[in-house]
Amino acid sequence: MDVEDIGRLLAPPPAVISREVNCVESRIWIPDTETAFRMCNVVADKGDELIVGYRGDQGFYEKKKVKRSECQLTSITHFCDDICNLSELNDASVLHSLYSRYTNGLIHTYSGLFCVVVNPWKNVPLYSKKMMQFFKEQSKVQQIMPPHIYSVAQLAYDGIMNGGTNQSILITGESGAGKTENTKKIIEYLIWSARNACSFDSSSEPQLHSELLCAGTALEAFTNARTVHNNNSSRIGKFIRIDFDDTGKLQSAQIECYILEKSRIVNQNEGDRNFHIFYQLLSTAFSNDFREMLGLRADPASYKILKQGGNIVDPNINDCEHGIETQEALSRLGFSEHEKRFIYQIVAICILMGEVKFCERQGLDISYIDGQNEVEAVCSILKVKSGNLIDALTQPCIRIGDKVIRKSQNLKKTLFSVAALIKVLYERMFKWIVARCNSAIDKRSAFTESLHSTYIGVLDMAGFEIMKTNSFEQFCINYTNEKLQQFFNHFLFVREQTEYMEEQLEWNHIDYDDELQVTIDMIEKPIGLLALLQEECLVPNGSEKALLEKLIQNLSSTYVFAKSKQSSRNTSVSHFTVIHYAGSIPYNIDGWVEKNRDSVDQNILDVLSRDDAF
Repeated sequence: MDVEDIGRLLAPPPAVISREVNCVESRIWIPDTETAFRMCNVVADKGDELIVGYRGDQGFYEKKKVKRSECQLTSITHFCDDICNLSELNDASVLHSLYSRYTNGLIHTYSGLFCVVVNPWKNVPLYSKKMMQFFKEQSKVQQIMPPHIYSVAQLAYDGIMNGGTNQSILITGESGAGKTENTKKIIEYLIWSARNACSFDSSSEPQLHSELLCAGTALEAFTNARTVHNNNSSRIGKFIRIDFDDTGKLQSAQIECYILEKSRIVNQNEGDRNFHIFYQLLSTAFSNDFREMLGLRADPASYKILKQGGNIVDPNINDCEHGIETQEALSRLGFSEHEKRFIYQIVAICILMGEVKFCERQGLDISYIDGQNEVEAVCSILKVKSGNLIDALTQPCIRIGDKVIRKSQNLKKTLFSVAALIKVLYERMFKWIVARCNSAIDKRSAFTESLHSTYIGVLDMAGFEIMKTNSFEQFCINYTNEKLQQFFNHFLFVREQTEYMEEQLEWNHIDYDDELQVTIDMIEKPIGLLALLQEECLVPNGSEKALLEKLIQNLSSTYVFAKSKQSSRNTSVSHFTVIHYAGSIPYNIDGWVEKNRDSVDQNILDVLSRDDAF
């Protein structure tokens, strides 16, 4: 593929442009329940109403009467590289332009300073070394490059090389939009740019390139999972900082992680899977002897914490191939065989603890275990006495004055303790893996830290989610995205508008902050949603029922919060609704108190920390 071929890939077909321009004058957009908007011919103008005609879904020509206020003008300009160049910048024209470009293989479109990328859901010939070279050369000869994720990365690289200022790239969008894949493409391009910046005079730089990519591969196995929206959904937020020296060469990198979705380890919604690493461990990427040593079987469908979402077999996910990649990535990052075995043992413990069967004595708040096999396997790996662990889970000790009393607890509390144990083990293992990855990719020394360097930061945050059942996890993700959207609005609109005012340009002031601030205030204010949730977590015997009553009592006065109306036709129960920037989301409050507490009984931590277990 030469430069001309690449240019044709990125250029719109002229026939489409001319066809739209010739027809647009007699057409108008009307609302449509199936396609959002439908393009129609104006048959008659009745003032406040229009008679329009269009070809229906069955192929017949139809006419209908619509209100003028509901219609949107069609754009004279079309198929623009930048949707800001549309003559009519309305919803219908923007969506039609993006759709038309998408159907012609053009998934990238500028929107002013930003780049909109539509997920193609297939491999497209838009990412290659030759394509990277094309954008590198284009940046030297023209200021505005064709819209592409590589052009975003190249502009950031030019910013540190020519301007000497730090750069940040924010990747945002709903779950399944393609944020994780675009993050990887940006990282690959920056590494390639650094590799081609100058000849290698440092033996550590090629290794750093490899280790940075391996860190992404390794962390993906422990943080990504299949959801109903996405086969490789990132269930965590990551900020990747890449430092460059004055010559554009890679110096070091650091990865910071946020809000790992720990609850997924013990519970998945319908259609979802657990984190990839669980299925990789049970695939043919690992030998049967190794799994038997961990006390595991090869069938993930036989384990409780791996099958809650239903069918776990996905033809688009090759657990064996990805499991091999994960092992190779950990090895390249410097993990020893002993350390890798330690990681897989923790994953095995999580699986096995989910298999322990707990029961409750009828009429008594006393829980006990039914069967010893899984507990013995777990304790063998943890090197603790099974009796100590069982007692910590079912009969924790409490201190009253100078006395220590062992107290029986009901089945519900015991299951909470088991879930807390699984989550804390996985979380601490993951944090250790992140720290080890950062040790491998952080090549800074006392000498290099004294030299001038700039960085490019890439933020890949879990996307806005609207699920069949939205719980505490979706609320945290959506709240985070609400804050990011507010920052986006302030950066793009508020600062720009302030400059207009300072320069005394003719401009009608728009209060952009109000659009999101009401929802954010409802969540953050002193007697807001988060404060009320925290209060319920602190009071004795706090419950979701009491929390819901407090939320309704204190927050119903604001229009962005409302108690949900129950309907017998709804299969999923929602308790309240929050109006976010991306839409009104119904939330189910079940489990919020325990999820927010996220506490581990001290008795369990004491058992795990003992050195005299055997």
